This record gives sequence, structure tokens and C-alpha cells, in this order.
Amino acid sequence: EASPEHQALMQRVAWHYHTTLLNTPQALAYLEKRGLKNSLALEKFRIGFVDKSLSKTMPPRRSKDGDRVREQLQEIGTHYESGSERFQGCIVIPIFSGEKIVGLYGRRIIDNWHCPTHLYLPGPHRGIFNPDCLKSPEIILCEAILDAVSAWIMGFENVTASYGTHGLTRDHLTLFREAQVKKVFLAYDADQAGRSGAAHASERLAVQGIHPWSIALPEEGMDVNDLLIKHNGAASGEFAKALAAAVLLDSSSEVASFSSGSSKAELIEKETSAA
Repeated sequence: EASPEHQALMQRVAWHYHTTLLNTPQALAYLEKRGLKNSLALEKFRIGFVDKSLSKTMPPRRSKDGDRVREQLQEIGTHYESGSERFQGCIVIPIFSGEKIVGLYGRRIIDNWHCPTHLYLPGPHRGIFNPDCLKSPEIILCEAILDAVSAWIMGFENVTASYGTHGLTRDHLTLFREAQVKKVFLAYDADQAGRSGAAHASERLAVQGIHPWSIALPEEGMDVNDLLIKHNGAASGEFAKALAAAVLLDSSSEVASFSSGSSKAELIEKETSAA
């Protein structure tokens, strides 16, 4: 649990990144290319961009206040010990738990061969993207956060994301259970990795008593953002068709076949204690 001081700093950092995005043509052009330059989405999810300008807002180095702020930025994980920013050159999206920021996702848009394309704050994933989705008993679960933003832009507000193909976390399961979610529609990528991830997620959801449904995107290799880009204004209708054609993964057949040798009772005990 972050201290109030750390949380206040994280909020300030996220607001700075958001303001930076709105004033950075390169970052806005990237989002437009991916169909994500939507003013409502940018505001709701406080989407930002990291360009080194944060340091100009800090107290001077080698001052008491300056040293303390830089030390705190290292502690919350946005900065390295060297002082450089972890998410330099990234589109960033905060992850919330209530009003608190508990995570940060970055998608690098400036090529840098020795840095990962997708990155997060250090430590285990906490919270979920778009916690407003928990207001619905039926949730769409995408493989990645930008896919979930794409679905939201298409009008599907009951959407969240895992953190990659095998990134369904304890927080996801706990929050789904507490919100009494009944169905989860898995909109993972239409490739082998996506299908494997959806199978794994389906097993874990079924153990919680949540009905997992599989959404088949219309083309092999496609993800939800690809669908948004390809169909533009008609994307909502195309995704609605895929959602309507979703297949229930019955716990006595498909889901059971995903298990790696554990009995259902063992899985329930494992998931419950983990959560």
C-alpha cells in the first residue's frame, strides 16, 4: 500500500503525463493511426505520454526538496536510480483501484532496441483497467489494455483487460467475484498465443463460478484494435456480431480439458487462498 505522500506524487505524475500527451503531436499521431485519438477516452483513462519534461517541474537537483522528490519517484517506480524515466517514449495509462493509482502501463512508440515495447511499474500487477466495468454482471476481457480502450471507443463500456496472454491476476478474480460478475467474454487475439491465454483464463474463471465465453475475431491474427482500425465507423457492428456469436466454454468439457491435472476442488482452494 503506497503512502499518502507517494500516492499524491503518483497522481501529479499521471496528470503531468496526460497534459504532455495533449501537447505532443507525435504521440497524438500515433494514437490517431491506431484509432485511439478519442477525446472522451483520453480524458476518462487519463492517457499520457512521457517525454522527459517532468524533470523541469521538479525542485533543483542537490536541493533537499529535489533530492526527496527524486528518491520518491524511484520508490514508486517511475524513475530509475540514474534519474531517467522508466516510461520514456511511451504512451502511458494509469491503473486504478478506486481513486488510487496502483499501476502504470506503458506502450513504447519511439523505437529503442534495448528497451521493451510493453512495460509496467515494478512489482505484481494490482487493480484492473477501467474498474467501471464492474458495474455490469457481464464483462468483456481483452488481452491487452489498448485493445480494451479500442472496445470502449466502439461503445462497449463493460470492458477491461488482462496484462497479456497469461495476465489474468488475483485482483481480477477477486474483484469479479466481489462484484458478482456472472459472465466474462474473452476477446483475446486470434492467434495461437491468444487462444492459449484465453484457455488458461477460462479455467480460472470457471473455478470462480463465472461463465467464460470465447469471442472469435473475424480474421486470423487479428486483435480488437486491428478490428477498430480496419472497420473504422463500422467496427462497433463488427464487434457486436463477434460478441453475439461467442461460444460458452462449458466447465464439464472445454474448461475441464484445459486443466493441468488439478482437480476442480484443488483449483477452487488454490484460487480462493491466492485471492
